[in-house]
Amino acid sequence: MNSTKESTGTTIRHGRAALLALALAIAAGGPVGLASAGEDAAARAKDTAAIDVATSLSTAFRSAAARIDPSVVSIMVTKKAESPMMVGGPELPEEFKRFFGGRLPGAQLPSQPRSMPKARGEGSGVIVSDDGRILTNNHVIHDAETITVKLSDGRELPAALTGADPETDLAVIKIEASGLTAARIGSSDALQPGDWVVAVGSPFGLDHTVTAGVVSAKSRADVGLNTFEDFIQTDAAINPGNSGGPLINLRGEVVGINSAIRSAGGGNNGIGFAIPSSTFVRVMDSLIASGKVERGYLGVSTQALTADLATSLNADSPRGALVAEVVPDAPADKAGLRSGDIITAVNGRTVGSSRELVNTVGGLSPGEEAAITILRDGKPTTVTVNLGTRPTKGATVPATDPSAPTLGLSLQKMNDDLAKQLGMKDARGVLIAEVEDGSPAAESGLESGHVILQAGGKDVESPADVAAAAKAAKDGKGLLLKVRHQNTTRFVVVKTGR
Repeated sequence: MNSTKESTGTTIRHGRAALLALALAIAAGGPVGLASAGEDAAARAKDTAAIDVATSLSTAFRSAAARIDPSVVSIMVTKKAESPMMVGGPELPEEFKRFFGGRLPGAQLPSQPRSMPKARGEGSGVIVSDDGRILTNNHVIHDAETITVKLSDGRELPAALTGADPETDLAVIKIEASGLTAARIGSSDALQPGDWVVAVGSPFGLDHTVTAGVVSAKSRADVGLNTFEDFIQTDAAINPGNSGGPLINLRGEVVGINSAIRSAGGGNNGIGFAIPSSTFVRVMDSLIASGKVERGYLGVSTQALTADLATSLNADSPRGALVAEVVPDAPADKAGLRSGDIITAVNGRTVGSSRELVNTVGGLSPGEEAAITILRDGKPTTVTVNLGTRPTKGATVPATDPSAPTLGLSLQKMNDDLAKQLGMKDARGVLIAEVEDGSPAAESGLESGHVILQAGGKDVESPADVAAAAKAAKDGKGLLLKVRHQNTTRFVVVKTGR
């Protein structure tokens, strides 16, 4: 099966190369075929010029691939067999495929016995710092029990999760190694449709595979994959296993992180999506600094503004985000925004749709003041909002340190908005977002929605604090947790599994 796909892919690539050479020859003004013995020296010179142009392009591809090669890694993970191997969160439409080369025995049937072998998956990543930080997709390492990184020199090393951001499908992991080469980051803003790009990764487990194509489009949103979408669309051949690998320009600079393809059969159809560097740099820096990403929060529910709605609301055009509902006591509510308002700009930046509003506000910081321009009853006005902290959706930092014990918890740092949702007076502690069935945490009676205040007798402020306490817990004694649920506080002992 794989050999057939590889053969087909090779034929297609050779076909594209032939067409490219033909186009270059025509553009150079020379004849299509090789010069025959009867042709004069001028015709031969034109042939040579055309070949030189094609060779120069080939050299550019080869040089770009050589620059990025030491920074590209393969990522292998193990997960519980009953755990979905594809992206977490809502099920994706069938035509959209995350190209994570997961191999799940038995097709993910919930009735399968828990004694099944571990599921294994493969993806890609790119080294972003010489101290071992690696950028990849969240769906590659989501729910991973172990993470192993294979370097270009053949070394295989365990990795620990620094932080993940499901809302952009990005994650940072870390290895302990020397002699690493960090990739150079380029500007995705400088890309234009038609520019050449190169994708590098491990499709079908074939590490350091290089494919070339062009930027098909920019700023693709409303694809339905992530909360925050601003994708680069490319026709560079991308297949299962390319997840998390770099998309580079001809200078060998990373301008995107490959994240998904649109395909009816799961293979490359020439429509791939990459997260641009304008997005991943900001997220990556935040994950490295604190293990999480904090975003501005307005507190409104919006809907698309159709032409009919715009007419009914006395708007000149269907451009903007229509406020359907305002969250009580949220920043928008406190600033006086109302249902029926049309948001047209944030800090002077035009907002043309609900998606643009989400991306724009999410790019601001909690506590920042934002000038929100609205249309109300057909009249423009500006409202100043003191932004809150956007509640995260499943953003967890589990303990993936190979030497740390397994608790079976997905944890999330508390914030004021979460505290309000849970009916709590303050945002102390760490929220339990999910408890794995049959895990030590589940056997101790812990449940989603509980808040850990202390671990090992010490106050905790982040998931990393809980992981550190679990690692320090003595064998046999378990980990002592102080847990709060609604208005009740109690102590729980979790038997740590090593």
